[in-house]
Amino acid sequence: IVFPVITDAATGPRQATANDYILLPAATTLAIDPTYGGPTNPISDAHTLDATEVADLQARVTAINTAIATQATAIGATLFDAYAIFGSLASFGIAPVTEGGNEVGLNALFVSDGGVVMSLDGVHPATAGYILLANRVIDALNADFVADIPHISYSGVLFGKPAMGKIPFDRMPDFTQVQQRLMEIYRVDR
Repeated sequence: IVFPVITDAATGPRQATANDYILLPAATTLAIDPTYGGPTNPISDAHTLDATEVADLQARVTAINTAIATQATAIGATLFDAYAIFGSLASFGIAPVTEGGNEVGLNALFVSDGGVVMSLDGVHPATAGYILLANRVIDALNADFVADIPHISYSGVLFGKPAMGKIPFDRMPDFTQVQQRLMEIYRVDR
């Protein structure tokens, strides 16, 4: 058996599959204990989600989002569905945006892999991700209130004159090196 080995609540220790998720709290133990995740020291059930748990969580998210949409409709509130936007982004990407001669491809890749929407932690949006969300909120408000709020410009923020104290886009650190260092710290292929 090769790394990673996880503890499944139903079956005990087993080889992790592509349908299993190792949660962020496991990172600290993985970083300091080279045996964690090996055959003699499987990753605990508390640090993993198996396919059944993932399906249960997705069902709960769907139920909560349905309840939110139902309540928003009942009171006439503007509804903004960030879950659907990120789901679409992860599955299909979003058509590139061209502004001021610059094309911004919107995909779920991390910044270090050529993406511009997701930060290196894989949880929080990067600058372009926040612009995407803001523009989708603006779209919802414009539709509901027959307003004409202008979109935030990707090229103005990403390629324009940097704000005071900000690092110009062309002098940003090499995120490939940052990601390589993170992979060294949180190795999952030992």
